[in-house]
This record gives sequence, structure tokens and C-alpha cells, in this order.
Amino acid sequence: MKIHRYENLAPDSLARLNDLLAHGWTPVREFCGATPDGSANTLVLLEKESAVLEFAGENLIDGVPVEFLMNVMLFENFTSEEIRQVISLCRITTLARGAQIFSKGDLSESLYVVLAGDVEVVLPELPVEESSIVNLNPGGVFGESTFFSETSHTMSASCGSDSVTLLCLSRVAFNEIFETNNGVALRLVNNVARILAARLQETDQWVWNLLQQSQFARVSSSWRRFRHRVGGTESAGGGFFGI
Repeated sequence: MKIHRYENLAPDSLARLNDLLAHGWTPVREFCGATPDGSANTLVLLEKESAVLEFAGENLIDGVPVEFLMNVMLFENFTSEEIRQVISLCRITTLARGAQIFSKGDLSESLYVVLAGDVEVVLPELPVEESSIVNLNPGGVFGESTFFSETSHTMSASCGSDSVTLLCLSRVAFNEIFETNNGVALRLVNNVARILAARLQETDQWVWNLLQQSQFARVSSSWRRFRHRVGGTESAGGGFFGI
């Protein structure tokens, strides 16, 4: 079955076009025009033969069992066949220790699942000795904060173990899933939203604890200044205590 899509290509969108071509899309027709401000504009019609890959047995890739992926939050409430459909459009990559997956400031619209190894997520340029935010183990999901928005990463991610295997779902692949099975795509969106919500709640709790510590430190400092002041010879001493 052939599926089609239109892409509005601007002069700075060569990387996006290359990503589409790498995923099997073929240009069929171009429509050239101009935007209201006079700049060039090209609308491209692309097509692709769509087919769900078949996987033998209960292992999907590199010995990763279906049951493992069904327990990953990104695939919660998915059937094994639905997982197979998504996996058929994903990229599997294995990297060595220290390899950079993305850096702060990078523009990338991809979701990652850790299949093996550990991934370290850091917040560079922090004025503290420890800049590591979290270490993600097998089953961990990351990249969700920029997946649906054209914004750059605020953190960096690199391989924290000798070997790391990642499952990568690009935005282009997600769009294809949406066109062929929007029920699966909407379930992915729902699970990404739940992952984001859980992490925002964790951040809220961390901020609350930090403010509590800051408030406690201010109260303790104020208390020490008060005791020093009321204990001086220029006052009656004792403050508000009846001694």
C-alpha cells in the first residue's frame, strides 16, 4: 500500500528532507511558489510503500523480548503487534561509552528508549560540581521534551556504560504511524504526555523541597541574629521569653 504526504520545504529544511528520504519517502511532484513576503516556497508531494515488518518468534530485535517493551512506559497498553508496527519504523543503534547522543542546544525531534546499558543526562554549565541530572537504565525513555516542538535540547545525553543500545523513533516515523494507524499514534502521544507529567511532578516536588530548605536556612539565620541581639548588654535580655 502506498501512502502520501505533502511537505512544505523552506531553504533551511534540507536536513528534514534528507531524513524523509532516509526513511524511504520518494518525491513525486513539486509545486513552486512564493510566500506573501516574496520568498521562495516549494511544496513537495512524497510517496512511500508502507508495510509492517514481520518478526519471528517473541524476540523483536537483538534478543529484546516483547515483554520487555510492553513494560516500557512509552508502550503501555500496546499489544505485541502494535509494538511490532512501531518498531518496524524505528532505528536501532549501539554506541560506546562517552558517545554523545545529543548536546544542549541541538535540534532533534526523536524519542529514545534505552534497550541496554546506561544513559547519563546532564545539565551543562551548572555552577555546581555535580551536573548529572539522572542516569537512565534499560527501559528508560528520553527526548520527549522536544519531540513535538521545534525547540532545542536544554540538557545533554551521553552513554554512561561500555555499550549502550538505543531504540530511536524520529518525528518523521511518528508522522507515518499517524497516517497509517492514528489509534497507535494517539496512544503514543498519551504515553509521552504521561511521561512528561510524571517528570514535571518530580520537578515540582524538588522545587518545593528546595524552597523549604531555603526557608529553613533563612529562619535559622534570623533566629541566630535575634538571639545575638537580645543577649547583648544594651537590652534587657531574654527577648519574648519570660525567664
